[in-house]
Amino acid sequence: MSSWKGAKFKGDNFEQGAEGAFNVSWQVCYCDKDYILEEYKERRTAPDGRLVIAELRNKEGIPPSFLFRWDEKDDQLDVDIQGVSETLVKYFKKGKGGYKGHYPPKVQSDGRVFEVDIHIPDKHIFCGYVKFNVHHMAKAAVSIGNKISAGMKVTNKIKSIVKGKVV
Repeated sequence: MSSWKGAKFKGDNFEQGAEGAFNVSWQVCYCDKDYILEEYKERRTAPDGRLVIAELRNKEGIPPSFLFRWDEKDDQLDVDIQGVSETLVKYFKKGKGGYKGHYPPKVQSDGRVFEVDIHIPDKHIFCGYVKFNVHHMAKAAVSIGNKISAGMKVTNKIKSIVKGKVV
């Protein structure tokens, strides 16, 4: 059975998706005085499938906070609001009720440059640009009868073949 799990797609004998982000750079135009942008040092795909590159959080720990994550399925940067009710999460995702910023627009077609503009009712939280590259991978496995099995892993950085083995 085939399915998406965060930044990865998995089929019966095939898996592909984002493994990590690199060359992340920010151009901050505005950040509310109560918030701080925290870039993640380890930008690898988590076990839950999410590839989170940064977090925008209140300096005092007061909600909401915002996670910047790569959505491989939609080829899109998503900003997720954290620490609020499900109703407010829906408002943020739909851009309603004074909430805005879940789907930052891509402003450069030859690369991943997104314009991030986050608002909550009566407050502008953040405005800026983020640019990054995504490290992709693909894995495939092939079986011939019940005797021989082979696999291959291809990434955008490294190409390697795993030796066939007798099962």
